[in-house]
Amino acid sequence: MATPAPAPPLRLAVLSCEDSAPYLTSSSTCPTGPVLELLQQTFDGALEACNNRAGEGEGGARFGCVDFDVFSVKGEGSFYPSSFEQYDGVLIPGSLSSSYDTSPWIVKLGETVKKLHEEKVKTIGICFGHQIIAHYGGGATCKNEKGGNVGQATFEVTQDGERLCFGFGEGVLGEEGGVGAKLDLLCSHNDIVCTRPPNSATILSSETVEFQALSYQDDKGRPYMFTIQSHPEYSPNVEGKADIIKDITEAFCVDVKEGDEKLKNIEWDKVKRGSERIVSAFLYKLFYEN
Repeated sequence: MATPAPAPPLRLAVLSCEDSAPYLTSSSTCPTGPVLELLQQTFDGALEACNNRAGEGEGGARFGCVDFDVFSVKGEGSFYPSSFEQYDGVLIPGSLSSSYDTSPWIVKLGETVKKLHEEKVKTIGICFGHQIIAHYGGGATCKNEKGGNVGQATFEVTQDGERLCFGFGEGVLGEEGGVGAKLDLLCSHNDIVCTRPPNSATILSSETVEFQALSYQDDKGRPYMFTIQSHPEYSPNVEGKADIIKDITEAFCVDVKEGDEKLKNIEWDKVKRGSERIVSAFLYKLFYEN
């Protein structure tokens, strides 16, 4: 009996939007850093859940691993893929910058986002990625009038969230995917999406952040982008990593002492579960169902 061929990797082009800690510790042609490592761990875990959900398990997985190809797009030395066609999708993670800034590298990234929208490239955006995808997709972003948000927050699944992303039977989310279901994540941001783009739907929301997570649909109503304001990559893997937590607090919280208190009171089991469920749902809907 012939040995089955190994499953191919899920290849994602990562457009890294920051060149300093906690995002990058190297800005060479092979960028690396703590947050990229956290992203890799989070997506690897989510992919395993997706394979199990699809009933493909070990030995018959749709994808064998998640392969990040990282491109540093910030600053004068930014570089991009020659084509996105060689990838299964794109990931745009966080940054300390604002999507409404007119710095040349942000405008260039914004033009790339417009092309991703036009070509319906499967894309996941996190925090800054969530904001710039909205800002250059027909929406608007702004400084949060309620101030910076650091620490644990609870969000509710909307009706569109159940329909487009989270509510698919006994799968990755199960009962946690229904309307009104609550998911916890870690937050660290000053800006928000204040106007939702026309071809998007709100899938997670809260009293403080209305557009916490968005789904973008093509002409047939199929999602091709999922974005989220919070940081699912922090949640399952950052516990006990004081250096990263310190960087997050100092970057986004005016009152560092208050931020420290918020981070000390995190319910890790809840945020880990929220993170795992959300990223698994994004990957499953984009790369397993479509």
